[in-house]
Amino acid sequence: MGSYTTEKQDNVNVIHCPMKVGTDTIEDFKSLSKNWALEPVTVHIFNFGKTQEISPNAFQPFVLFKQMLKNDNKHLFSIGLNASLIEDIKNRGLEQIFSPVSSLNEAKRKAGLRAKGKIDVEFINPFLSATKNTLAVQAETEIQPLKPFVKEGSGPYQVSIAGVISLISDHFSGSITLCFPTQTFLTIYRASSALKAVV
Repeated sequence: MGSYTTEKQDNVNVIHCPMKVGTDTIEDFKSLSKNWALEPVTVHIFNFGKTQEISPNAFQPFVLFKQMLKNDNKHLFSIGLNASLIEDIKNRGLEQIFSPVSSLNEAKRKAGLRAKGKIDVEFINPFLSATKNTLAVQAETEIQPLKPFVKEGSGPYQVSIAGVISLISDHFSGSITLCFPTQTFLTIYRASSALKAVV
């Protein structure tokens, strides 16, 4: 054995494949795949970064492994496939079996996984910008937001008034909450009201 090595990250099992996936690695694959299928993870990712060739007779074990995972509502993806391997897989009609993706993060996203307790700045920054712009225009109030954080537990939080936006998609479920202490909110409200009175 030893043709394949694995590493676990969060809810993912990354399987590093050998330079040549062929007749001499099939038995290893069949034996190891039974154990991989029992791993308490949702996503299995084959890393073909070092692989130069996949023999035609080596495809069947991958098909069977994909079926095992599908029966258990688990996912399989592939990364690191070179252009000729991707072409061969497409020509054989096996693209859905290997599910090629560009990165681990794309595989996790497609499987509906997300890192707990972390905020994706590309996701949250547009909300911060929009809030700053809205208050600057509607209430002539310049603000400097505090660092966003993931709410854990029940606090304590210095919040008297909050606006909540619920977000639900295939890959994300949660909410974004804009929070104000009473005095801050009243100051913004007065500025907005005074502006409306002038207009």
